[in-house]
Amino acid sequence: MSKSRFTEEQMVAIFREADRTPIAEVSKKHKVSEQSIHVRRRKFRDDCLSLEWFRTRVKARVVIESWRCHYSQVRPHPSLKYLTPIEFKTHYHPGHQGAVPQP
Repeated sequence: MSKSRFTEEQMVAIFREADRTPIAEVSKKHKVSEQSIHVRRRKFRDDCLSLEWFRTRVKARVVIESWRCHYSQVRPHPSLKYLTPIEFKTHYHPGHQGAVPQP
């Protein structure tokens, strides 16, 4: 299993930068493929923004933060053998490079 080299906050900053700058430049600068940026944006749009109609910016921030927490912490991740991060941590040693199963 490979770990992302960017934190979630760094990815959000990259996406914000891609809003102001051509994606090709942003992808070269951060060594991220253009496809990765498009895929993550599409996932966010499909899973969160398409389902909500925001009347205020505060409501948008609350809903988006709730979705982000669910996406990052609650839903099963393919890279974690379809476990949630919490389930993965209980099954594997935290911090061990090879993630050896506990007995």
